[in-house]
Amino acid sequence: SDGLPLIGGGDWNDSFNRVGLAGRGTSVFLARFMQWVFHAFAQTAKQYGDEESSSFLHDKEVQLAKAVEQNAWEDDRYLRARYDSGLPMGSALSGACAIDLLPQAFSALTEGATDRTVTAMNTAMTLLYNEEYKLLRLFTPPFPAERQEAGYVSAYCEGFRENGGQYTHGALFGVAGLFAIGENRRATSVLFGIAPTTRSLIPALASVYNAEPYFLCGDIYDNPEHRGRGGWGLYTGAAGWYLRLLTERLAGLSLDETGFTLSPALSDQCPFLTLHFVKKQASYRISMQLGQEDRCLLDGQAIPEETPHILFAPGQHTVEITRKKR
Repeated sequence: SDGLPLIGGGDWNDSFNRVGLAGRGTSVFLARFMQWVFHAFAQTAKQYGDEESSSFLHDKEVQLAKAVEQNAWEDDRYLRARYDSGLPMGSALSGACAIDLLPQAFSALTEGATDRTVTAMNTAMTLLYNEEYKLLRLFTPPFPAERQEAGYVSAYCEGFRENGGQYTHGALFGVAGLFAIGENRRATSVLFGIAPTTRSLIPALASVYNAEPYFLCGDIYDNPEHRGRGGWGLYTGAAGWYLRLLTERLAGLSLDETGFTLSPALSDQCPFLTLHFVKKQASYRISMQLGQEDRCLLDGQAIPEETPHILFAPGQHTVEITRKKR
């Protein structure tokens, strides 16, 4: 065994339903996702005083990380999976699906900025992002119809949905990966490029998008005959992730039981933003901008911490954050 979890009849991409049909195929994405979950639950268990569970989960997290680094790294990318036969998916030699966005993104989310994760995300953006059409593909190249070994993914037309188009969930995971390695400018550019308003305001994109400007589509086609066209509108799952990226990654808002912290990821792609929220009878209007220094003011009074923790307090409050451009 390579220490990676079995993929069975599919993982996040359920159209990879033949990769592990015999019970031997493994998923690199699933390993990273489980690593992410184990880390979060280990922290929660520790918070509630359950040191035994926290230690157990931490050990599992470390085991998965080692398995990925030892068995799923290839020069400039992480593999996507291994078939029952042991052959890799997501390798530069794979033909179809030579690189998949998910293992690159979730490696960045679990490991942060390392030499490998930065390299992997750069490879992914070079091969998967189309600047002209502002779409971030799930993987490339697509599976041709005659190749059935991965599953019903090849039943989709090339460049549609799961078969090499932009699957917006996956694209947003990719943006999260860019934020995780500190690529704030690039992450913000891609995030805003994905927005339906962007596609509707640029004539060349609007002429092919053919979808509502106020709903986030589940996918954007990359088929040469329909490149840039939106599909599967009203897709609230992807919209939910989009909102989380705006608030948690770009604005850097993190809530806990007593208050919140702010660590905005501003850049020249987004030099300022405002945020307003109400919680526990407390109302906060927050303004953030790039400036000459790092500074935080709560109701006009300076807070010295670089990443301030602000307690919930009844009433209306203003927070002003300035971040020095780096």
